Amino acid sequence: RYLGVTFAASHAIHLFAIACFAVMDPVGYAASTTIASYIFGGIGYAFIIAMTATSFDRTAALLGTRAWRMLHLTGGYYLLFQFMVSFGKRIPDMPLYALFLIPLVAVFALRMIAIAPRHAALLVGFYGPLAIASVGLTAGALAATWLQTTVGRAPLAVALLLAVGVL
Repeated sequence: RYLGVTFAASHAIHLFAIACFAVMDPVGYAASTTIASYIFGGIGYAFIIAMTATSFDRTAALLGTRAWRMLHLTGGYYLLFQFMVSFGKRIPDMPLYALFLIPLVAVFALRMIAIAPRHAALLVGFYGPLAIASVGLTAGALAATWLQTTVGRAPLAVALLLAVGVL
């Protein structure tokens, strides 16, 4: 609970910083944002608000156990994937963003492994390959980014990304 509320507080500060950027440098802000960032970022903030509002005993009880679990599970996965995309798309210009992406992929893989004992059939049929593919795609993306930035061979990087992701 405290980790989630702290996460929400840090993102409230982040939202304030975004608003300051928009007011202080409207041209730079407009150049840095897209309609997609408003849509997907807005959905992310809506999940953060809803999850924070239901992180207390009273509001959680009002929502009910099943709805609370669904909200927090869906919101958590949405935010996880949103951060993975956000960090992943920055890697070609700033390769050190890979250091932020690796823990997110690890968290996702560990989550898939953790639910495996409860859903062993799903692991074999869906979650196992999904976790392996996500780790493979991340490794491929990192290798492709490294090749692109150091060697400059985009076709080779794309082939490597696809090969590692498929394996």
